[in-house]
Amino acid sequence: MARLGLSRQIAIPKKLHDELGLEPGDYFEVTREKDTIVFKPKVLMDKTIQKRLEKAEKAYKKGKYKGPFKSASAVLLAVKQSRHEGHSH
Repeated sequence: MARLGLSRQIAIPKKLHDELGLEPGDYFEVTREKDTIVFKPKVLMDKTIQKRLEKAEKAYKKGKYKGPFKSASAVLLAVKQSRHEGHSH
């Protein structure tokens, strides 16, 4: 059970919260199906991509980045070199 608060907020039961992996600030699509309200969790950006972007932003701020690049082939060359540097034989 959940109760509608004064400001139209509804607390999601902990069990459902945990099962769905919800976090504060998550978005929901809210629709009506006859006399039922349906809350469907929505991700505006895939969480995996968001975490990778956050990691890349931290690396950028620390100066751990390459570029800018003048062409796509320059990007590919940098990626190949980076992969080669990462493997020590």
